[in-house]
This record gives sequence, structure tokens and C-alpha cells, in this order.
Amino acid sequence: MSDLRMGLVGIGMMGRNHARVLNSLERVTLVGVADPGGDRFGMAGGATVVDSVDELIELNVDAVVVATPTAFHLSTGLQLAAAGVHTLIEKPLATDVAESRQLVDAFESAGLVNAVGHIERCNPALRALR
Repeated sequence: MSDLRMGLVGIGMMGRNHARVLNSLERVTLVGVADPGGDRFGMAGGATVVDSVDELIELNVDAVVVATPTAFHLSTGLQLAAAGVHTLIEKPLATDVAESRQLVDAFESAGLVNAVGHIERCNPALRALR
């Protein structure tokens, strides 16, 4: 079985965390990061850094993590669903229920997985503090 080819959209605070984790996983290769601001913190590792989601899709990714500001979740998610890419979108899924429903419908109708990242909700340190 070949490695899972992952992409990442957004390499800000949460994106850097996702890049670190993706780069540490066995059988996962972070092949591309899309961020118009580039990778100013050097977290992409050996991944190709591109400016747009279209360029990321062209890298033949199997799945993508979306770690952009929430206002971009709908457009990015719809673009990935139309391209046939499984996606994990950081919470919140979208700005409102209607946008969330659009995303759910787009991924379901394409037969794709769309997950919502609740990374910090499952962080053992934060759970202990609660």
C-alpha cells in the first residue's frame, strides 16, 4: 500500500500544528501546502508550497486539511469536494448552518469523507485543565 498523499490549506497557527503532525506520521506524506503568504515559519518540510487550492489539487493529493480562517471554509471545501478530495476542515465547519449544510451535501453527494477537526478539544493537556 502506498503512502497517503496529504495537502494542507493554510499554514498559520493551526496549520503549523497540522504540518508538524502530518510530517511525523508514518505512511503519510505531506506533499503540498497552499497559502498565498507562503511558509514563513518553514513548517512545510519537504512539501511543495503553492499559492492556491487549484495548485494544491494539481499535486494529486488524496486528502487535505483546511486550516484557514472560517470565512474561507465554504469556498475551499466546495472546491475540494468538486475535485474529489477527502477533507478535514478545522472547526467551525463554516460560518453558519446553511454553509455547513452546503459542505455536508457537497461531500456526501460526491461520496467523500469530510471531517471536522476538533484538535484542541481532544488535547490531553487542555482536557486535564478542564
